[in-house]
Amino acid sequence: MIDSGIDMVVAEASLRYRAPVRFDADVEVSAAVTRLGRTGMTTRLAISEAGEVLSEGELRHVFVAAGGNRKTEIPDSVRSGLDPYFVGEEPASRSEDQPDHEDDQQDDDQSR
Repeated sequence: MIDSGIDMVVAEASLRYRAPVRFDADVEVSAAVTRLGRTGMTTRLAISEAGEVLSEGELRHVFVAAGGNRKTEIPDSVRSGLDPYFVGEEPASRSEDQPDHEDDQQDDDQSR
């Protein structure tokens, strides 16, 4: 992405520990895109062992111009690549005439 002039930064991260994890535990880490806005995305994370969720979290990324912090729209190629991992309610691929997601205002605030 950086070669094409786009990068992404973490605007917010959260993690909740629900149960201990042994050092040598065989765990499963899952990630699902729950929101694709105009300039940002949210990913839900879970760490599980034998079907029990041990930790869960969320990451919110904002897309910026490479080498700076100027917010930029998610490129269509990146949006298409994320489509298979999208589990939210709104369509991942939106036309330009559809309204922006209300959380994009948060992207504005966090990327400055």
